[in-house]
Amino acid sequence: MPPAPPPPANVPAIEPDIKGATTVRAQLQKHRELKACAGCHAKLDPPGFALENFDAIGRWRTVDESFNPIDASGALPDGTKFAGVAELRTALTRRPERFT
Repeated sequence: MPPAPPPPANVPAIEPDIKGATTVRAQLQKHRELKACAGCHAKLDPPGFALENFDAIGRWRTVDESFNPIDASGALPDGTKFAGVAELRTALTRRPERFT
């Protein structure tokens, strides 16, 4: 898979309407609804979801700041599904030539 292209020059930051989104996952889903953002976020968001159990200083958590349960599942662009950081690691290391 080729790397994501850089953002277009001289384009202002996009502020998606995330009203009503109560979790990071829901906020990112609303952000991906913007066509200009969807391509990159389809690749970036899933690995980030696998890391959601870690807070800002690396402590393990099972709920977010609003006490919503963490959903650390996702799928890589090739369709490989994972649930959490351990399964993401396994999925990535199956193809070391692409991971490095």
